Amino acid sequence: MVLNRPSTVDVGVVLPDWQDHVSEPPRLFHGGPVGLDGAMGVAVLPRGVGQSPEVDRLTGRFGLVDLDADPTAVAPHVGGVRVFAGHAGWGAGQLEDELAERAWYVVDAVPDDVLTSEPHQLWRRVLRRQGGDLAIVSTFAEDASLN
Repeated sequence: MVLNRPSTVDVGVVLPDWQDHVSEPPRLFHGGPVGLDGAMGVAVLPRGVGQSPEVDRLTGRFGLVDLDADPTAVAPHVGGVRVFAGHAGWGAGQLEDELAERAWYVVDAVPDDVLTSEPHQLWRRVLRRQGGDLAIVSTFAEDASLN
């Protein structure tokens, strides 16, 4: 999932029943270049709220929402939902190799990352909270040729 890339398409264009139940901004987000004809709903699960058959817990406070379910039945069990179109895909061993090459920054997520109302600021905000060298990287210009 690409948490900081909203598309220009409102969720309501594809999933009209969900338009009023997703977090701001209410857009489809780019999940990746594979399977663009499918969508996934990712939710943050509030502490102390009961389980729902329409939401599968993934890890920690994150869950995967059944987008075929009635959103009004799901809403009481989640603290927010973001819908992603498509997903990322790697060949066998490709991701492991990229991680070994340190091609990715791997950091812990917090619930606000998934549901931020300012997705264009997310990358910098996440790096800043890491401190050290990653906090410095957060200050680089978006166009690397300007650094």
